[in-house]
Amino acid sequence: MQKIAGLIGYNGKTFKLSSNPPSRLDSYWDGGSRDYFYFYSPAEDKMLTVHSNHPAFEPDQPSTLKELPPDLILIEHSYFCGKDHGLTFYVHPDNLAKYLPKSTAEITELEIAILKVTRSLKNTYAGQSEIRYNHVREEFSITFQQYREVQNRLYSKGLLRKNFSITPDGRNAIADRY
Repeated sequence: MQKIAGLIGYNGKTFKLSSNPPSRLDSYWDGGSRDYFYFYSPAEDKMLTVHSNHPAFEPDQPSTLKELPPDLILIEHSYFCGKDHGLTFYVHPDNLAKYLPKSTAEITELEIAILKVTRSLKNTYAGQSEIRYNHVREEFSITFQQYREVQNRLYSKGLLRKNFSITPDGRNAIADRY
């Protein structure tokens, strides 16, 4: 999705995935809000921009969508009250599975605990350091070296960044376990 977002010049981090596309593709400013629409063809690696479809200025442009073709992705870039609300990728229901995040069933309880404390606690605060490790150590009785090994394993799985902050995939991995 990052690659596709780059094609339209989006550098943000807010992405949504849906199989229910909007029925109207209106793309003009109205009350401080606007949606931009694009069609992307993965087979051709080609992006097409949808016209604004303003009823006064472009009344003859097509502006409705009954069903999304299986070979295209509809991308909606939303602004609400002037604030960027990210991208929504609409894919055909038959192709939805290949765009969903990978399964995280192979995560141990210790890895889940480390992801939880990484998500919810600062590592240093009020003169204390290694706060996350201390919370995990209380529950699992592990050494600091074992803690670092698990962090490195989570990094190699893409659930933590190099600086051991949590990634969106890491948040998704524990979203239903907390």
